Amino acid sequence: MQGIASDYSVAQPQFTSDPATAPSDQTMSTQPLANNSHGASSIHGRLRQIDWRPILFKLTDATHGLGWSMERAIPALQGYLQFLRAIDRYPHMALVPSEDVDEVWHCHLLDTQKYAADCQWLFGRFIHHNPYLGTPTTGGKEALAQAWQETRRLLQTSADELAGGSWGWLSDGPSTCVLSFQDLGDRPGLPLRIRADLSVELLPCA
Repeated sequence: MQGIASDYSVAQPQFTSDPATAPSDQTMSTQPLANNSHGASSIHGRLRQIDWRPILFKLTDATHGLGWSMERAIPALQGYLQFLRAIDRYPHMALVPSEDVDEVWHCHLLDTQKYAADCQWLFGRFIHHNPYLGTPTTGGKEALAQAWQETRRLLQTSADELAGGSWGWLSDGPSTCVLSFQDLGDRPGLPLRIRADLSVELLPCA
């Protein structure tokens, strides 16, 4: 199957170099960081050294995972690899994955120990996940549409740089999740109260 990450291996990671220095979040830029190397010290090389087998298992296992077919899981995993590559190249952008790529992200996130270690290996920092884009507190549908359009532009540019690149996985529409690089000061929520016995009381909406 042709894809932007079809040559990424699933071998056990070999930690032969230090993680990349964490980028500063003080400024916003759509300019990619200069890194054309495919060696182990590049994001391309580090992605290839991560063990992706548990993620593929969670995507495809019908009992303990999502039960996807390989025809759906492989392109989604390839898209997630490209998404991670874009995070490295555009560290200050609020990138939005497609729906299927976001499901891969969720599978990776739920293995918290592995996800934290993989983020440190890839980026030298923890990559936070904001599940609230598109809700009223974060600008609604307009914010989601704008972030999705910018993500598609950046990821298509990134994919086109690789021989045999494909970005058809971007066609399934945006998720409502987004890369978060700052504290979420205004999360959506419903009014409730935790009683002394730790039971939950739902309060009337204002």
